[in-house]
Amino acid sequence: MKQIRNEQLIESNKETKPLNFTVNVITSYEYEEQEIFDVNIKDIYPSKICPMSTEVDVLLQVVDEMKRYSANNLDYLRMISLCYMTDTISIDGELQDTSDTPETYQQFLEELGLWEAINRSNGKYCFQPNLRNIVVKMIVNTFNVGKLTPDFDESLYQD
Repeated sequence: MKQIRNEQLIESNKETKPLNFTVNVITSYEYEEQEIFDVNIKDIYPSKICPMSTEVDVLLQVVDEMKRYSANNLDYLRMISLCYMTDTISIDGELQDTSDTPETYQQFLEELGLWEAINRSNGKYCFQPNLRNIVVKMIVNTFNVGKLTPDFDESLYQD
């Protein structure tokens, strides 16, 4: 059984071609203004088996850009929100047509292995320690960001 799964994984990776696309990013910080910018994501091999690995690959590129260009203190990073600009998806340098009906559009993203990666967390990644999911924990451990961000305190948002 394990051998069959490994062969399926190897075979599915052979069929996968690298994607390039753009994400619009909004970042929020504990004590600083939000930032809004675009990142050109390059050479993503979407996983049809584990969409979280695709999310990690995209976020790694986003946070790498932030570390190089952001004027804000990433130690206080609170949230990253991503909007996948699916009209910019290219495969092998060829722009893909995504102007069909919503049903075929979803099917197209599912075939690419992007649908679940985009929708699993709705493109929202919280860096407050008590709200971090497994993807954010991997990013925090890789880039050492959000280390001074305090826990989310619900009482601050109640009347």
